[in-house]
Amino acid sequence: MTTTAMQTTTASVATPLVSGVQNTIVIIANFTDASVANTPSQIQDLMFTDPAGASIDALFRETSFGNVGFSGQVVGPFVINYSTTSACNLAAWADAAESAASAAGWDLSQYPRRLYVMPSTEMSVCGADGAAQVGGSPSRAWVFNYTAKDVFAHELGHNLNMAHAATLANQYGDASDDMSADGYALRHFNAPHMEQMGWTPAGNILTVTQSGTYTVATLELNPAQAPAPQILKIFKPDTGEYYYLSYRQPLGLDSGLRSAYWNRINVHKYTGNYDAYNTYLLALLDDAGVYSDATNGISVTQLSHTSNYATVQIQLPGGGTTTTCQAAPSVLALSPSSQSGSAGSKLSYAISLTNKDNMYCAASTFALASVMPAGWTGSVSPATLSLAPGATGTATLYVTSPTSATAATYTVQVNATDAALPAHNVSGSVSDIVQTQVVQADTQAPTAPGGLTASTVKRTTVSLTWQVATDNVGVSGYEIWRNGVRVATTATPGYTETLPSGTYSYYIVAYDAAGNHSGASNSVSLTIRSK
Repeated sequence: MTTTAMQTTTASVATPLVSGVQNTIVIIANFTDASVANTPSQIQDLMFTDPAGASIDALFRETSFGNVGFSGQVVGPFVINYSTTSACNLAAWADAAESAASAAGWDLSQYPRRLYVMPSTEMSVCGADGAAQVGGSPSRAWVFNYTAKDVFAHELGHNLNMAHAATLANQYGDASDDMSADGYALRHFNAPHMEQMGWTPAGNILTVTQSGTYTVATLELNPAQAPAPQILKIFKPDTGEYYYLSYRQPLGLDSGLRSAYWNRINVHKYTGNYDAYNTYLLALLDDAGVYSDATNGISVTQLSHTSNYATVQIQLPGGGTTTTCQAAPSVLALSPSSQSGSAGSKLSYAISLTNKDNMYCAASTFALASVMPAGWTGSVSPATLSLAPGATGTATLYVTSPTSATAATYTVQVNATDAALPAHNVSGSVSDIVQTQVVQADTQAPTAPGGLTASTVKRTTVSLTWQVATDNVGVSGYEIWRNGVRVATTATPGYTETLPSGTYSYYIVAYDAAGNHSGASNSVSLTIRSK
């Protein structure tokens, strides 16, 4: 990938560098002797409307927490008067593509973002899978490797003013970020880029100035829900740069992140001035892993991690320890982990809550609340706990199931929240409590499915449909019987299969969780002739 027409801007950390929906026109431009293989509808899905929710627009909306999105049109294909023997001339190709789009009636002044999809043959001509201006309005981006989604994300990232995600050895080497080399799945952006763009707000970024133990929350979490700062910064005196510490998990569209980056502190360096300079990945730390900067007397050690945050020890020159409050996610445990009882019975569980703040924080008050399945009742006593840093308090959760509860496994939950300091909140991450209700055995069979019909699709594919059966507890599924033999089961009405020529007879039987089976549905027959 290449960049052209380098432009840089500065922005306050509190304000997104670029915000709002970016109106984008995607122009498909074929050469006289080479064409783009993807159709306009395929590129439309890739950019804006992917039914699976993995479009470029969806990626930027997710990773920017709603600050930036892309909307627009895919137009063309148009043929421009260049061939594969032409030298690489990005500006001339873009001018020709825009002229063709304008001649077709498109008002380009409505689109400050302009992206040109061109034949893949130009990857070798231009020596890159794509190219882009860094910043600018209108901005331009060129994509030749149009089958790789992350090329689109990369080049548009340049348009938004991001430079490359590098390592010291390779300017494209940090695969945790779409601004690295292509060929990976879509993924989010690294911590320096998240700060540069203003997508991680200032309140979720902590500049560390004293030695101590710190907590860093998962970078992909919505900042409003993060239990701790999501980026830690440490000034690097010898170069005037900053170290950036972040913690990544494969959440949402960051599920494409390679596992080498999970559960580890990602150590980057960056200028920290919000300009379009490369970011550099320096280290990935496991528990007990250490990154040391002997020149500046700085060391970082990952002490532990959970799915929501990691804990690090930071040593700065002078060895002094922090005397400021460092809030940390609380720890909530319930005991026993499971109990059983009959429908309508009342059970109790012991709650233990620990305030994990450091010694320089004030006491905190936690509200305790239960989350119950529909029809169940739950209460916590006492409903609040006031805890000093390091202190543990106890409470009791009371759970009553309805008398109509069926034999099953249920999950109940306790949330501990601190309205004054959301970093304390433990919500949805406690150990599940499993309660099995013992009720009278179910001996009633479902009703027989009705209205069975059969049809053929493309000659050899049989399609069956039927009406939903009913049951006093609930229908678990349906058995498909063909020529007197059970051939399949399905959880919902409807079944298809492909068969050779022949005559086939079908009926359907419903069953419930207790193993009760209905009578057979009406029978249908059909003949398949494959030729």
